Amino acid sequence: MPTVSWPTVSAVVPTRNRPQHAIPCATTILANPDLLELIFVDQSDDHKTEEALATINDPRLIYVRSDLRGVTNGRNTGIERSKGDIIAYTDDDCRAATDWVATTAKIFAEDPEVAVVCGRVHVPPEIESQGYACGFEPQERNWQHRYPPTDRD
Repeated sequence: MPTVSWPTVSAVVPTRNRPQHAIPCATTILANPDLLELIFVDQSDDHKTEEALATINDPRLIYVRSDLRGVTNGRNTGIERSKGDIIAYTDDDCRAATDWVATTAKIFAEDPEVAVVCGRVHVPPEIESQGYACGFEPQERNWQHRYPPTDRD
């Protein structure tokens, strides 16, 4: 059986004015041993997020300051800086599982037709009441060659 080569994974997190989320988000992503790099794109009005992230001593963490605003601009900035074969996105108020990167890379490695992967979202208990994110549990695992189902399907 041939050996499957796994793609490298860069993670990109756009953030703005939420330094209290930077450390727990970055820490959980960096706990993924297969991660190539973590790019935090900071669009904040001050330097608090930069200061918070500066306390993390991990060479995979890349801090990028951006004057552009909006999550899409942050993700695009992260794409420009990334070196991985695959780019994984999450939000600053999310926490990643320790197998997030490996699971994502495995899916892409095992199926050359895969273009996009999404999965369950669990909101951390400490921020559930703040309304930043909502949970998501996919009901169907494969939408190959068609869009995910909608309520009209």
